[in-house]
This record gives sequence, C-alpha cells and structure tokens, in this order.
Amino acid sequence: MSAATDAASGQPSDAFEEQLVRSLAHTGHGFETDPAPLIAAGLSRGRRTRWRRRAALGAATALVLVGAATAVTLDLPHRAAAPPAAPAPSASATADGGPRSRAFLADQLTRLLPGGRLTVSAGGSTGAGAFLNGSYWSGGTTVSFVLEVLRTDPARRGPLPSCTGEQGCEQRNLPDGSQALLVKGVPGQSKQWAARLDGPEGRQVVFREIFDPGRGRGPVEPESPLTADQLAGVVDDPAWGEVALAVPAAEAYRQPVRIAGETVMDTAVGLLPAGLAHHPIQASEGFATFTVDDGHGGGLVEVTVEDWVNLATEEQLEEPKEVAGWDRLPDGTRLHTAEGLDDSALAGLSLRVRTAEVFRPDSLYVRVRTLNSPGHAQPATRTDPVLTVDQLKAIVLSPEWHRPAG
Repeated sequence: MSAATDAASGQPSDAFEEQLVRSLAHTGHGFETDPAPLIAAGLSRGRRTRWRRRAALGAATALVLVGAATAVTLDLPHRAAAPPAAPAPSASATADGGPRSRAFLADQLTRLLPGGRLTVSAGGSTGAGAFLNGSYWSGGTTVSFVLEVLRTDPARRGPLPSCTGEQGCEQRNLPDGSQALLVKGVPGQSKQWAARLDGPEGRQVVFREIFDPGRGRGPVEPESPLTADQLAGVVDDPAWGEVALAVPAAEAYRQPVRIAGETVMDTAVGLLPAGLAHHPIQASEGFATFTVDDGHGGGLVEVTVEDWVNLATEEQLEEPKEVAGWDRLPDGTRLHTAEGLDDSALAGLSLRVRTAEVFRPDSLYVRVRTLNSPGHAQPATRTDPVLTVDQLKAIVLSPEWHRPAG
C-alpha cells in the first residue's frame, strides 16, 4: 500500500446528484417555469442542499469524517470478473478496528473490485452508516466513486424506489428479499453507473461510478470498469451488513415525513396578525409563498417546513451544524432570527429581508422569510417588511405546526 495526495475530491457534481435523485429515489418533484419561485425555493433550501440530496439517495445524515484526509492509493491484484463470495473479515482485522471506519470500508471494496487502482479520498462514519469516496482506475478509464452504507428502519423508510420503465435502469429481486437497482445515466457531458441495494432488515448500500470526459481521464465514450453483475455484487456483499448493524437501532435512517404545500400555506396564513390582506402565490411540498399587505405596501412571505429527522443530535453525535449558535429555548427548540439586505435580490435592487427559523426537538424545521417587496425581482414598496421579527418568531414558534405521523 502506498500513500499519495489526490487533488480530486471524488464528489459528484450537482448534475450527478440530481440524476441519481431522479433515477433511484423518484421523488417526483418538478421544476417551475417562473423564475421567482425557483429563486425563493433555492434560497430557502440553500443551507440544506446537500442534506436534501443525500436524503433522496437514502443518506441524509450529516457527514462526520473519521480518519485522515490524506488520499490512499491501492494497486489491486487482477481478479476474476465475478465478485468473490467469501465472508467478510471481522472488524477486529481492520486497521482502525471498526466496521464503520475508512480502513474497513476500503478493505472490503478492494476485495470486491476485479483489479486496477483504487484511490480513497475520504471516508468514515455518518449518523446512520458510513461512506467512502475517491477514484478507481481500470482498463484505461478513471472514474470517481462514492460508496454509502446505511442502516434504515424498515418500518419507517417509505416505499423502495423502482425503475418504472426508465431507460438504463434494471431492477433485481434477490432470493433473500433484497432489492437491487442498477442505473446507467448520462447527465450533461458526464456518465455514471450506480447500484443500490435495500435489504429486508434495513441494510441500504449505494455504489456510484462517475466519469467526466472534461477531465481527460479516459475515452470519450467509456464503459463502466465494472459489469452490471459486478456492480450488483459490490452492493450485495455480506460485509455491508456488518457496517449497517454497527449503527445503533435508535440512529437508523428514517424516511423524512413529507409535508404538503397546502398545509404549509393554510397554517402560515392562519397565523398572520389580524388586519393583513394576503394573496397566495405558490404551494409545493414543504414550501409556500404569498404576499401580505397592511395597506402601506405589499411584501413577499416565504415559508419552509421540513422534517429534519436524520440530522445528528447532541445525544447521537454532536450539535447539528445547521443550528450551531442558535438560541436554545427551555424545551430544546433552537431559534434563529436575522434581518438585513436581501443578497438574492435582482442586481440593482436594495431589498430588506427578515427571517425567523426554528429546529424543534421533534425534528420539525420551520422558517419564515419576508421582504419589503412583492418579489426578489421587484422594487421595494416600503422601507421595511410588513412583518416584524417578533411577529415572525410568533409564527415559527406556534404549536399549530405539526409534524405528520410517519
């Protein structure tokens, strides 16, 4: 084994993530043609973009890296095309002594690959499992890879994804009750291959290979270094069950509860101070926008309500970085407020924004954001937003916000 520094992060671009969300998770979200709601939604969810994408793939937990950041390159001996069926070595045989360690994951992946060179850039435990990423070279083609292993709660993880006739997607139902999906995608100018396995006991494994011809690391029209059967063999290996079982049951990943946009809209409007006129604009899952007017000029209001169930907690790992530094209320709710200039406003506009947001102990996140303009691309109609910071706090802290059962 030899150590080397690898400048490549191994992380896929937004296009890779979005294609996998569509192919593996089938979230069903569409895109609005009106740019204003897109801007609003992007702002509201910007802090949690990576979390939401990982959630769609079944890896929603915040990453807690274990091990050094130095890349490690391994030259792999040539192996037969079929992945070996030998049982996984015990955790005690690994350098770091645990099935969720970077060393254990690298050892197992090395054992499963048919030959070539594996470079590990990062890896270790997450709140509900473990991950490994880096690059893999074989047959003149280099691909980035991401491996994720999770323990999920089978009773609360939601329906499993399916191919539903999509081109380049193959579904396999295995004898032990597991389901495997194999996906080939071509997002933009890149190529990717992915396999996902969901076991009946809650084990979930995702392995992705990503090729970007813009990096000049192989042929323009490459084939995956692994065959479909080899991809399936990687995610179906018994070693990953050991990784998943190393996660305490209480920390298992659970499918976030979806909150209807109509519910968000109706609840928010019902909490407005008396005497305000309001006009609905948009309602979509976990999100609603409308304008309010007190007779002295209207202003946009954006409301986001989400289930953050898979964020780490202080009892499990550490304080979630998303709420670090927020005020902590007696019941454990985290509260944050802010006001200032709207950094998302169209160039040349100087708009003011006020925000209040909470993260509750039951994992519900509520955020209300308001402008002194009817929209991000419209000039101000008043000096300050219609709603005060105290009024925003009253809205987000209201007990009327309920996390649906799930």
